[in-house]
Amino acid sequence: MHQPTVFFLVFAALLFTACSQDTVTDGTISQPERLPVTFGYYAARTAATRATDGQQGGVATRAQKETVVDGSTHRTIPEGQSVGIFGFYQGQDSWTSKTFTADFMYNQPLVAGEATDVTEKAADGTTGTTIVRCALNYKSDAEKKYWPNTPGDKLAFIAYYPWMEAPADDKLATLDTYIQPRFTNGGGLGSFRFKVAANSKDQLDFLISDSVVDQTKPKIGDRVRLTFHHALAAVTASVTRAQDLIDAGGQIANVRYEMTGVRSQGTCHPTVDSKGRMTFVWDGLTTDATFTTDNTTEAVERALVMIPQPLTTAKLTIKYDIEFHETVDGQDYVSYSYRDNVATFDLGKTSGTTAVAAWRPGLRYNYNVIVNLTGINFVPSVRQWTTGTMETDLNENENK
Repeated sequence: MHQPTVFFLVFAALLFTACSQDTVTDGTISQPERLPVTFGYYAARTAATRATDGQQGGVATRAQKETVVDGSTHRTIPEGQSVGIFGFYQGQDSWTSKTFTADFMYNQPLVAGEATDVTEKAADGTTGTTIVRCALNYKSDAEKKYWPNTPGDKLAFIAYYPWMEAPADDKLATLDTYIQPRFTNGGGLGSFRFKVAANSKDQLDFLISDSVVDQTKPKIGDRVRLTFHHALAAVTASVTRAQDLIDAGGQIANVRYEMTGVRSQGTCHPTVDSKGRMTFVWDGLTTDATFTTDNTTEAVERALVMIPQPLTTAKLTIKYDIEFHETVDGQDYVSYSYRDNVATFDLGKTSGTTAVAAWRPGLRYNYNVIVNLTGINFVPSVRQWTTGTMETDLNENENK
């Protein structure tokens, strides 16, 4: 009479045992109460904020809307565009105890939501820093990943922008630009093969996040916080008039920039230095290419985003016209001009205290040509890529 009861108790015990075990496979957990892994990026907001976040016909361009960098600027990843996430299941091990494989998430796209301002409280409860915060959302519920339920189990993450479906090796030669993530078994933070487009309007602003490691199951609502950094260097050029040319009524027109002797392909290795800071080591630089920008006028900086590299053979050629205008009967016309002026500079051989021997990640290099009535002066400079007033013709990354 009692056999059915015994059988039911044994079956229930087996069922309970099976449900209480944690299994982590492609981010899924065999638990009835699963907590999704959620993500967001965060950056401190500076005083110069949305005043420079302009719009052109309702479409944000890179000239007005740079991307979040180094936790210090006010720029945002455009809403609706995607970052790629790599996730590592650490189990009970610490990140530094061994090398891990990106087996929890592999190049999974997450979509940027609308950026908002929030004020976080300091540890003492007083008003803290105002930051820009943006959620990174799964494309569907079916793609959600979940925290392990075993106490002490850890996850680690690294992300990049813009997300791309990794091209096959035999397709690389046919592409104008690409990002090819390379994460091997036990390869840790991996690497990214990258190619820069030849024209500035087609270039991508390639960002990589800090690695976020040793993460355990958080409180409900807490997100994995990502901060992104420029993996490339911004290179801008401009032509301005000296005072004597201004006094003479001369104007600069039809400015064109061309960069030669520069490598267009390389591999970026995200590396954490001894102080815990994310750094980018570039190697495997190949393929000399010519980079160009569209025509512009005086004093408008044109930007190229370039692979960090030594400037052994790099040359910048600037072509421009000088025009003298007159007004007759209310009509402006060019009375005479000097067309197709050309100035070429060996970037790695410039002298003086502002000489630059190599481009480095996260820095902005400007090469300014000052034109006067008797010649030109060449003035290179370098600064952090964190200010938001650079006028460029770079479009937003279009991959979504």
